[in-house]
Order: sequence, then C-alpha cells, then structure tokens
Amino acid sequence: MKRIVFSSMLLAAASFMSLPLMAQYKMNIQYKDGNTVSHYVSTVKDVVWTEDSVSAGGTEPTDIMMTAGPASKVTCFSARVSARVVPQSAYGKMACGIAYDTIPQPTHKVQAAADSGAFTAVLKGLYGDRIYYYRPYAETDGKTYYGKVSSFRTLPDNMVVTDDMDSEYNIRAKVTLCEGDMTSMKGGMCFSTTHAVPTVGDFMLQTDEMEDSFCYSIPLALYGDVYCRSFLMIDGIPHYGNVKKFSRKMQPIDLGLSVKWSPVNLGAVQITDDGNYYAWGETLPQKKSGWKYYGLCQGSEKTMLKYCTNAAYGTVDGKTRLEHADDAVCYNWGGQWRMPTREEFEELMTKCQWTVFSLNGNKGYKVTGPNGNCIFFPSSGYCYDGSFYLKGSRGYFWTSDLDTDKNSNAHGLLIRVDTPNTYIFSASRYNNYSIRPVCP
Repeated sequence: MKRIVFSSMLLAAASFMSLPLMAQYKMNIQYKDGNTVSHYVSTVKDVVWTEDSVSAGGTEPTDIMMTAGPASKVTCFSARVSARVVPQSAYGKMACGIAYDTIPQPTHKVQAAADSGAFTAVLKGLYGDRIYYYRPYAETDGKTYYGKVSSFRTLPDNMVVTDDMDSEYNIRAKVTLCEGDMTSMKGGMCFSTTHAVPTVGDFMLQTDEMEDSFCYSIPLALYGDVYCRSFLMIDGIPHYGNVKKFSRKMQPIDLGLSVKWSPVNLGAVQITDDGNYYAWGETLPQKKSGWKYYGLCQGSEKTMLKYCTNAAYGTVDGKTRLEHADDAVCYNWGGQWRMPTREEFEELMTKCQWTVFSLNGNKGYKVTGPNGNCIFFPSSGYCYDGSFYLKGSRGYFWTSDLDTDKNSNAHGLLIRVDTPNTYIFSASRYNNYSIRPVCP
C-alpha cells in the first residue's frame, strides 16, 4: 500500500466522490503541467490513499480488461512483451500496444495492434543493464487507457571485447552477438586522451562492415596516454566493451625536408581539427586578446619584457627566437618537438606542392613533399576574445621567430583558401593563432 501526502502546490484539481454502498472514496489527481491523471482509492476519506494499479497514470478504464505477461527474449538492447486488451462493452476501434520507459509510469508507446485482442510488442533501442517499466495501453475515442505496470531488467553489455593493441597500432574488437530484435547495427571504437572511460562523444570511428570482429588503426594524431573502448551502436544506442589504455608517441611525417612535420596542429586530436590557439611565446591556450592579457609585456606594445632588440619596444635582451621555456610545443609535447622557424616554413612553401583540399568537409591545403608524403593544414582561422574568425577561409600559424623590425610583432605563415595563396606575415604577438610542431 502506498501512503500519499498531497501538497496544494502540486494539485490543480482534486475531486472526491463517495460510494456509500462500497464504503469507498475515489480521488483523481491532475498535475499542473497537464501530465497524466492518477487515480487513488481509500476506505477512509483524507487518511490513507492507495494507488489503483490498474488505472494509475491514465484515464480510468472502467470496463476494459488489460493484461501483460512477463518480458521475454530480453537482451541488452531489446525485449518482447505479449499482452491482451479486451473491452467489456462497446467501444470504437482501438489502437493497442505497450508503453515503456525507465520511469515507473511509462508513456513511450510502441503500437503493436490496430484493434483489441492479443498482441506482442517488440521493444528496441534499449540500454544495457537497466530497469524498464512497461504496461499495456489502448487508445480509442480520443482517450488513452493504461493497464498495470510491470518491469524487467535488460542484460549487461557483454557483446563486444576490446583486444590489446598490436605492434602496428591496430586494435581489434571481438563481437559475440546474442539473438534479439534490432533495426540497425554498427561497430566502432571511441578514443580519448583526457577521459579514462571514453564514449561516442569523444573521438569515434565506426564501420558497417563487421561479422565476429572488426579492426581499427589508432588515429595517427592520438599520442600520450590513450584510452580506447569498442562499442556496438544498435538502433542508435551505444553498447560498450571494456576499456584499454596504451601509450604512444606522436609520429612525425617525413616530407623529405630538413625537419619532420607533425600531422596535426598543437592541441588537435585528428588531422582536420583546428587545435588550440596561442599567443606568441605563451605555452597555454589563450582566448583573451590584447596587450593587457599578454604575459611577455607590461600592458602595451612598448613594454616588452623578453625578446626585444630595440629599446623603443621594451627591455632589450637581444633574443630573436623563442627559448624552450616559451615554446608552446616544447612545453606541451616535450622531447625534440618544437615550433617551426621562419626558414622552415619558407622551405615548406618553396619545396612542396600546395593544393587546396577539402578533407571530411574541412577546407585547407594538402602539402605534398618531394618524397611524395603529405600533410594537411586546416584553414583554422584565429581566436579573438573567445570568438573564432575566418575558419574555412584562412589559417594562421606562428613561427618561433621575432620580427626584428617591429619587436611587438612575430612572424607566421598565412594560408588562404578563399583566394589561394601562402606567405609569411608579421602580426602582434598577443594574437591567438595555431601552431604546427616540427622535430629533427
């Protein structure tokens, strides 16, 4: 028996009707938001009310018999429920089915029959290891009638297992499908360098081609500690396997030049990502713009604290190239990785073939080296006060070199997709631009 305490704030209307012959009272509760009407009965008015399980959550079925059996063929993604709806008096044509959800009074409907009688409803797109509530329903004459609520728990997700990574950075997933009802299924892997339990909301790869296993090569841009988890996407719901962790160093691309180039921007996960945006000489991503936010000055372009050859711009130290302590790549990746110099960008421009290219919908340049290897530069635009500009049409990439003519500026590479061109430019050091790492 369910004890009910009602607050006047919750009730829009409450009606009491005495039935003397049965010594019983009834009360219908209509919530303010217009949701389901609940029916309660009691033998003592205003004392203890018991929810009528036959009609709870819907219009009271005065003469409709509705029954549902236990769920059958339960998997981690589907189940079946057989039910019967039999009116005891004349009604119009009935649409019947099962309402189900993870809440105790389910209203998400699956129609299984165009009229009353016996039927079986197939519940698909379920999550694994969850309790689902269900009840039969009938719709007729503009009203919905519900039957008694029952429940079942889906099986745990155990259909896919993530294997170990091989020497070629491949990971295979083994699939053991159980018999169940589904409309669509895809297999995939999700990866993350920040979440110990990755989901499809992180970096994800999917395939339609799978039998008892599927395999993926780890995306080239993933490095450091990488977490990987296989999954099956069944009717739009992910069912995950176990998590594997591995460590991997960034793999540079040899274009046949004096240095090797990273396949991604600093802070990017895959080659089409824009990555993070940095002010020149600062090692952490920046969104704010202007001299008052720039760490290597005292609030203006004439007060440089480091990297200055002309006293008109601040404290002279004669330094013209970023030291490791101020190199964002050295700080974030370590090892032999660093920011490229102006000369290395000029070599990239003059010795490589640059082709305007769209990769997975992202515009940029495909840069092909003398040896045939290539990298992709996305037109990542720039960041100013938290907003992004010129994405898809231009890209700005810092070098490690100071502009010795104007010490409040530094050099960078500008790529233009809108009017194809690439050239070295000079801009205020506080600007937040992309960085493409290099190594020997």
